[in-house]
Amino acid sequence: MPLEPGTRVPYQRGVADLPGLPEWEANGGVVTLVPAGENSFVYKEGYRVRTYSSILGCIVRKHWPGFVTMPNGRKEVAWTWSHYAHAPDLEATHTRRLKNCQSRVIREFWTYFTMDPDSKRDDCIKVAGNIARKKVTDAHYEGRVLSIRNWYAEKRKLRMRKDQAREIVNFQPWQYLQCLPPYVGHARPQVWRAMVRHYTSAAYKRKHEEQKLKRAEMGGGSHTLGSVPLAICKQKKEKETGVKSSLFKIWGDHRKKTDKKDGTVKWVSKIAEVKDKKYRSKFAQTHGDEANPETEPFDPEVAMRAGEGKKHGRLFVCDGAVDPKTIPSLRQIKGGNTSSSPAIEPRPTPSSIAIDAIRAELEAEKAQREQAEALLTQHQQQMAMQQQMMMWMTRKLSAHDAHLSASMPSGITLPTFDPPPFDINTWLHASGGSNNIELHGPSTQDGNDNLMTPPTGGQPSFNNLGIVVVDEDDAKLMQLRNEYDDIVFSAVKVAVAELREYSTAEGYPVPELWNFGEGRKVMVVEALSCIFNHLKK
Repeated sequence: MPLEPGTRVPYQRGVADLPGLPEWEANGGVVTLVPAGENSFVYKEGYRVRTYSSILGCIVRKHWPGFVTMPNGRKEVAWTWSHYAHAPDLEATHTRRLKNCQSRVIREFWTYFTMDPDSKRDDCIKVAGNIARKKVTDAHYEGRVLSIRNWYAEKRKLRMRKDQAREIVNFQPWQYLQCLPPYVGHARPQVWRAMVRHYTSAAYKRKHEEQKLKRAEMGGGSHTLGSVPLAICKQKKEKETGVKSSLFKIWGDHRKKTDKKDGTVKWVSKIAEVKDKKYRSKFAQTHGDEANPETEPFDPEVAMRAGEGKKHGRLFVCDGAVDPKTIPSLRQIKGGNTSSSPAIEPRPTPSSIAIDAIRAELEAEKAQREQAEALLTQHQQQMAMQQQMMMWMTRKLSAHDAHLSASMPSGITLPTFDPPPFDINTWLHASGGSNNIELHGPSTQDGNDNLMTPPTGGQPSFNNLGIVVVDEDDAKLMQLRNEYDDIVFSAVKVAVAELREYSTAEGYPVPELWNFGEGRKVMVVEALSCIFNHLKK
């Protein structure tokens, strides 16, 4: 909001005025109202652009009594609808005097509208009184906001929105006194001074901040209905579609809004979403999982069970739009409970919803931690099994090498191999069961990668990989090579090498790990390296 004043008084929409009765009757026919719940009507006949709630609000402001003398003799500002009951009828004549100001407001309201002849007169008067109760509170709330907006417009020539004016709580008394709301009037300055003392008191400021925090806890607005009652929205929807609508579906549709950025539909607040879920859950418990609350009639008992009765006189969902005669009391519900009846749930609040969200987050973290610990335990078990398998394979391969050494021809010994790149016991101790230690192939740092000189006499020799080497200069092999081709020569050479290496005099086959790419057997170090590389993946 700019601090510098403007150059002209900005235009602001004024307060709606009450139309004259002759003008009202001349512009339309009779409008018949039918009670639809505790706080609303629906139209049975006729329709006007000016809603019945707007007309009633104008009548409430018109007959606002200002100061009211209470039964104890104390004068009070008429802050509530109850004060109207202690105020005399200011428009009484010598021929007709009503009981109090409340009666005058209700009577004048029914001169603009007609009661439904099929409804009880007392029900129509009671609903009108319930609507008037809220209109009195709204008049004072909007009157303070209007005074602030008018001051900035007239004195500073600045246009201020309603949401900006509502947040101003430190407005000074002299500023309030310069701009009186129209319904107070300049003829009653003492009443306005008393109201200003209330608006500038510490108690009012404290309550303002409490309500502000309460709205912040909701995480959004309460609905998108505006000033249109839920029953009227339902009636309009049925008139447009020609199909009977569910009151619960209309309620849910007006608790959602479309995000302008991505076009997604979201709930106006978290508590609206929780209410929707709780009613649906309790409806399924009562009528079965196949029942759809969006197509079936609204069930007041389900709403009572889902929201722990009527807290502060308000129904859990669709409050004000349900006939009070159809709503059972909490005592009646408890008296008719059976073992199979759905439970009566406590009503959620913004604070309880926030606590539940934190609890759910902690439980999710706990579940993730338990899952991670279970995976770690499973991994450790797998590693222990792998370690046992590797130890078993090491023993098997060592036994095989020992058997190979024992089966060698007399005078032939296996050469000394390079040590493996790791020690299995040291590795198990250092890694703690992890297979993330980097392994390498056979070490060649000692310079033993050159072939050893084969012994004479055509006896087998071994290179540094432990592979038997046949002397190709042997006389018989040379003769075989000269008489036949290289294929026969190579086959005989391999057969001689295998006969000498495995000493198959016993005549049984010997299993062997084989490197088909290089055409040779796999040594122990290579096998272990392959196993560890596979475990690392």
